[in-house]
Amino acid sequence: MKKQKQKFRLSTLIAVESLIILVAIVLNIYKLKIEPVWAITYENCVLESVQCPNEPIPYYPPETVLKTKIYNDKQYSVAEVKQIIAVISSQEDFDDKLLQNIARCESGWIYNKRGKVDPRDRGTFQINSRWNPSVSDEQADNPWFATRWTINEIKEGRLWKWQASEYCWKT
Repeated sequence: MKKQKQKFRLSTLIAVESLIILVAIVLNIYKLKIEPVWAITYENCVLESVQCPNEPIPYYPPETVLKTKIYNDKQYSVAEVKQIIAVISSQEDFDDKLLQNIARCESGWIYNKRGKVDPRDRGTFQINSRWNPSVSDEQADNPWFATRWTINEIKEGRLWKWQASEYCWKT
């Protein structure tokens, strides 16, 4: 009888520990998949995934975003992509108008767009896989990553990568 109680307690303990580990894994994955979008203007507060501006804008350091595995099973609306670009350009103190115009001309703010002329062009900023092989399809299709990557490229003097659409975004 005593052995049965010990066996039952051990089984219960293992089951509880397994449940705790499972919950921790699920919460961790959930946390990694969800990236908050914070509204800069109240007009975007109606979007389901956007939080209103009475709360602080979270800052994602570029090195964190660039090195973190990106889970891209989320679908972004045009309004959300515009808002993400606005938030990141504000955080990075970068020209929002330039980024918005490039995104408009390159993809129409469609986060997973593929190029018409060259299907190797991917995402909001049409990052070409031939010339930028270090950027995966998953990263190119993630507006958080793509916006930070584009800002970095422009700051490094590589605005010429968007020269083909310059006639559109420079006006």
